[in-house]
Amino acid sequence: VTALRDGAEQATRRVEQAMAHLRVGLAVFGPDRTLGLHNRRFLELLGLDLTPPGPGTSFGDMLRAAAEGPGFAGAEGARFLTSQRAQDRSRPGTVSWRKAEGEVIELQSDPLASGGWTMTVLDISAQAEAEEEVRRRAALLHSVIAHMPSGVAVYDSTHRLALTNAAYRTVMHGAAGVVGEHDSDLVRRQAELGEFGPGDPVTLWQARMVVLSNWHTAVHRRQRPTGQTIETRNAPLPDGGELFVTWSRLLAPLGRAHRRAHGQPTSRRWRRSP
Repeated sequence: VTALRDGAEQATRRVEQAMAHLRVGLAVFGPDRTLGLHNRRFLELLGLDLTPPGPGTSFGDMLRAAAEGPGFAGAEGARFLTSQRAQDRSRPGTVSWRKAEGEVIELQSDPLASGGWTMTVLDISAQAEAEEEVRRRAALLHSVIAHMPSGVAVYDSTHRLALTNAAYRTVMHGAAGVVGEHDSDLVRRQAELGEFGPGDPVTLWQARMVVLSNWHTAVHRRQRPTGQTIETRNAPLPDGGELFVTWSRLLAPLGRAHRRAHGQPTSRRWRRSP
């Protein structure tokens, strides 16, 4: 049986060498929750003493050792380790933890047919930082849009309203679009409310849709039934959607003042667009 024994030893060494060079921490636990196999990276990422664990080291022993390190200090760290101790290892599970020194690790657990489980530990600090940067930028963009004095309405590639801000809802009070509403439905509703002047709402709706379909970074000005004159600029978005910026600058009073200064009739109204 010498050849069989030597073959088994060589296979074991190959597995150990392969595990030693993994960038991912890996450990295998038996049905009795004792450590059967692990690599050095597993201990490093959990902040454990790099001295090889002895025979019979249990998962609970490793969690207690982790609690003594700086990575899981404090009440939050204690709660995290307690949840790991109580986790059902008969089901796959993934959880992440930001260590005290800022490193973010992800623990993945997968059951084995034998009743034990494998555990992998990954350093996802770079990914977590990138995701946090995306969240920061999204929050900044949201704040900028929310506080813009001009109304903003964004349509997605399916021509449905995806986003509006408070200024848009104020400027378009009574005829503002609802997130999720198709632009055709919104325009038809606005035509019925008299937003595009007197006349047959269906005819006005159809004419307005023709105008919208031909808009390419255009400026449009019209007067609402309220007497408020608004101006809208649109621009296509890379994903096929459309950005509309609408504002009211008291254009009608300014226009009257301009005409009065030049001796023109003040009753003249702005020309309506279709």
